[in-house]
Amino acid sequence: MAITRLYHATLSRETYSAFLPDHDVYVTDWQDARYVPLSEGRFGFEDYVHYIIEFLEFLGPATHVVAICQAAAPVLTAVAVMAGRQHEQRPKSLTLMAGPIDVRANPNILTRVSELSNARLHRLLTVKEVPAGYPGAGRRVYPGIMQLAAFMGMNLRTHWQKHRQFFVDVFNGDEAAANKHREFYNEYFAILDTTEEFFIETSERVFFDPQLSKGTMQYEGAAVECAAIRDIPLFTIEGADDDMCKVGMTEAVHALCPELPSELHQHYVQPGVGHYGVFSGTRYREEVAPRIKSFIAAQS
Repeated sequence: MAITRLYHATLSRETYSAFLPDHDVYVTDWQDARYVPLSEGRFGFEDYVHYIIEFLEFLGPATHVVAICQAAAPVLTAVAVMAGRQHEQRPKSLTLMAGPIDVRANPNILTRVSELSNARLHRLLTVKEVPAGYPGAGRRVYPGIMQLAAFMGMNLRTHWQKHRQFFVDVFNGDEAAANKHREFYNEYFAILDTTEEFFIETSERVFFDPQLSKGTMQYEGAAVECAAIRDIPLFTIEGADDDMCKVGMTEAVHALCPELPSELHQHYVQPGVGHYGVFSGTRYREEVAPRIKSFIAAQS
């Protein structure tokens, strides 16, 4: 499973725990950029893609890839590159969960901000330098706290209601409900700093200019063709009430893979859930995860 670059993999513990003990589960986790010395070099969008390809080469061709949220675009890029090269280690199947493949499919506040902004302004307003005292001192990063503020700002009323309910639960002595709140927000607040180059390149390639859907994505100087995916079953999952990655943004990938037989395309919209409900919570455990397992089993 490939996890978004902005969080520790523990945020999605519930996602991959649902596959145990029936599956061998491997999860990508990323270093917080503030702890990576400048001497270790850069980490951009193509570096992410390169690592995904290396992971798949290590795990072998029986691997079923599941990409969550912002991991969807670089993982799709990696799989398309491997398919185009007829790589022997290309994955057995690909599942994309609530990830932005074509943000034009159903515009939201993120796409509207992107339309009014540009990479230069984005860099000026959001990129900061890691201060002294950290191993990554001097590295330019997109601080995780800024992404957290942006995420919370999109659903401020919901977060306020949840915190209000938390205090009610504590007052009433409902420890089970209070602990559930604590566990979620302890992980939700545990954000990562992201390198400047990864943040800006992802913004440019996925949000400002959705290159995968436009057919202009490049990797190592060569065009990335999603149409090269001809024999890798594709499953996309979206949340009906997702405000961050709206319905249609992930599903758009199917139109980019016209050479993939129709029986290898699958799409599902989970009713009654927002973004995080696609990969966590009761509906995920009872309705989404079983569908992914069935999809994987059908390809194994």
